[in-house]
Amino acid sequence: MKLFRDFDINPYSYALNTSRIITPYDEDGNYEYFIREYAPFNILNEIANNYMALKVMDVKVQGGLTYKITPGLTYSVNGMYRYYNSERQHTMTEYSNVAMAYRANENEQINSSNRFLYNDPDFPNYPRFVILPNGGFFNTENNNMVSYYFRQNLEYDKKIKDLHSLNFFGTMEVRYADRQNHDFVGPGIEFDNGNLVMPTYRYYKKIIEGGGTPFGMWYTYDRYAAFALRGAYNYDDRYSLNFTTRYDGSNRMGKSRIARWLPTWNVSGAWDIHNENFSQKIENTFLLLA
Repeated sequence: MKLFRDFDINPYSYALNTSRIITPYDEDGNYEYFIREYAPFNILNEIANNYMALKVMDVKVQGGLTYKITPGLTYSVNGMYRYYNSERQHTMTEYSNVAMAYRANENEQINSSNRFLYNDPDFPNYPRFVILPNGGFFNTENNNMVSYYFRQNLEYDKKIKDLHSLNFFGTMEVRYADRQNHDFVGPGIEFDNGNLVMPTYRYYKKIIEGGGTPFGMWYTYDRYAAFALRGAYNYDDRYSLNFTTRYDGSNRMGKSRIARWLPTWNVSGAWDIHNENFSQKIENTFLLLA
């Protein structure tokens, strides 16, 4: 698997991996440019003309209530609402190395080697075409989510004559989430000319012929419901019997009702031999021998 980091200008990564002879200033104190992707590159100029703006809003409201119906019966409910929005704006002006690399076409050798030029199949005998003759890029990516959560519990806990302990617990849980993701690639924006947009059709033609898309939007829907019941009985802190069952359903499990609604259950028992009279006598005997 190959990892491509085109036009990576992370300052830490740049300082760590760049040779010391590539300096940001020349002897006269002016920006010193080197060739990268057949176009002039200076790290300080690139930071000023190739940058991102991140915006995040996350609002969450939640609450809960517990009510004791009887001394042994308790009801509780919890709810939550969340709204999330994030936006990333990637600006690459006409003076960035990115934009100039798309326009690098000074001679035949560069024309045949520059991977950002376009070999138009409609003109097979022509040299490669520049697909960004003007401006730079303004790319956006947005993520939205609205989610709800609701849960209610009912618990009965009772002890009879200090011998019998009963506990029953039932719960119901619902989760709901809608997600939307969309992105857009905006070529040909002249930032120094009032943000005038001057795209060329060959940019989009090259992307589409390569199997890509200049923009897109996706929706994801998450629906989940669960029901659970637990029962426990204990006699004199010695013998225990437990039963648990769950019934979960999710739309992420496909259309099959068998997979979408999955019931599970288990039964267990326990014997706490430590609380038996003969066990205590044996323990005392071992203590005396010790």
